[in-house]
Amino acid sequence: MKKAVDLYRTTLQEGSSTKALDARLLSQLCFRLEQAQLSGDQFALIQVLGDLRHTWLTYQVLLQEQAHPYPATLRNELLAVANVMLTQLQQDSQAADIPLLLSLNRALLAGLDV
Repeated sequence: MKKAVDLYRTTLQEGSSTKALDARLLSQLCFRLEQAQLSGDQFALIQVLGDLRHTWLTYQVLLQEQAHPYPATLRNELLAVANVMLTQLQQDSQAADIPLLLSLNRALLAGLDV
């Protein structure tokens, strides 16, 4: 997990805006999740759910840092979303609420509006 956090920090320092980076990542994950669900490909679904879990764990760690560029109120709200996401992502792939996961990720993506 530390490696993912360090990689994310390094990427941020190399000039990409946080919002643009988050938007690209969430857009790709939403697309992959939707495709896996539509195709019924259980292996692809497990992979993308794992990637989402890794992403939201990374967000959770970063959002807890005072140095994160988002305002404290936004960070706290995003941490609440992270808790919902991670609760769903800890379940078996058959039990996870895919429409909820897509909805929350798309809502966040729309809010980034880069």
